[in-house]
Amino acid sequence: MANTKFLDQWVNGLEEYKKSLAPFTMEFAARTCGLSEDTLKKVAHMIAEAGGVCVLWAMGITSTAWVLMPPRPFRTCCSSLAIT
Repeated sequence: MANTKFLDQWVNGLEEYKKSLAPFTMEFAARTCGLSEDTLKKVAHMIAEAGGVCVLWAMGITSTAWVLMPPRPFRTCCSSLAIT
């Protein structure tokens, strides 16, 4: 599912990074998140096949510290995943 062309062009130290993820297996993720491995795999495929994905995390959209309209960067805090 990886976009290897993008990774090869834009990511340094990818193999070392992959090795650092070894402890975080699907079993670990399922146990930690309280979701089945099947659900996690389904979501991973949805993300890989999506036209776009926006992941936001932390305290909540109402706790936003500051936002600048695109194309400028923005910072926000919330707990959601939007798959388009």
